[in-house]
Amino acid sequence: MFGNSAGGQFVNRYAAVGRGPDVLAARGLRVRFVVANPSTYLYFSRERPVAVPVAAHVNDWRYGFDRAPGYVDADPRRSLERYLGRDVTIVLGELDNDEASLLLEVSPAAMAQGANRLDRGLRYDQHVRALARAAGLPFRHRMIRLAGVGHTAADVLAAGRTREIVFGGRRGQPRA
Repeated sequence: MFGNSAGGQFVNRYAAVGRGPDVLAARGLRVRFVVANPSTYLYFSRERPVAVPVAAHVNDWRYGFDRAPGYVDADPRRSLERYLGRDVTIVLGELDNDEASLLLEVSPAAMAQGANRLDRGLRYDQHVRALARAAGLPFRHRMIRLAGVGHTAADVLAAGRTREIVFGGRRGQPRA
């Protein structure tokens, strides 16, 4: 599954709470998740990297597990384990750092994750790594930064490192 921008938000959340990939895995089919340049991420704890003046709802669903809909297993620990057990790559365009971007989400819940998409992605990677380490869970996810690439899906998909992950090729760790 590949998603850029709003699609990246969907893929991030589906990798954490979706049950379909477990059904496919039971049939021998692997699902790879490529999360590219989302505006926000699903956090597995209440901590956020940036303090915001109005922090009352920063952990509501889409950003965290409070007020999650019925189809979501509202246990962040179980969802973290599911997420860490999946083949996830976060792709960040190094030029996707415009804090005034027209489509950048700027709600308090979003701003608590960082100033822009690049910042939020880097901080999210740190968040998930820290939780995995604290829980003694393995961390095999990848994060790649694309030099000279901004927000557009065409540019992200045109990058060789993204094509290798999305369309195949060797399965090894991409160069950081």
